Formats: sequence, structure tokens, C-alpha cells
Amino acid sequence: MEIKPKKIEEYIASNDKISFRTWMNKLKDKRAKVAIYKRITRLRVVLLGSVNTN
Repeated sequence: MEIKPKKIEEYIASNDKISFRTWMNKLKDKRAKVAIYKRITRLRVVLLGSVNTN
């Protein structure tokens, strides 16, 4: 079974600001950044892990 990566899109506010990117750029905790980027990578290949759907 072939896994096709999904496209992750960033939300752009009406004032053209990309709040996630701005927040990530300001985040000083490098371990947290790595964890967040790893999670996004897993989402791209649909490895959701522990997700509550309720």
C-alpha cells in the first residue's frame, strides 16, 4: 500500500499575516519546535497517533 503525503496548508488571516509561522519563528524552545515539526510531518503521511475524535 502506497502512502501519498497530504498537503498541509497555512492559514493566512485577512490582514495577510501567517500567525503559525510568526509564532514558530518566535518560539525559542528548540525541542518544542522539533516536536511540532515532527508532528506536522506525521500528519502529512496520515500517522495521526493519539487523537481524540469526540
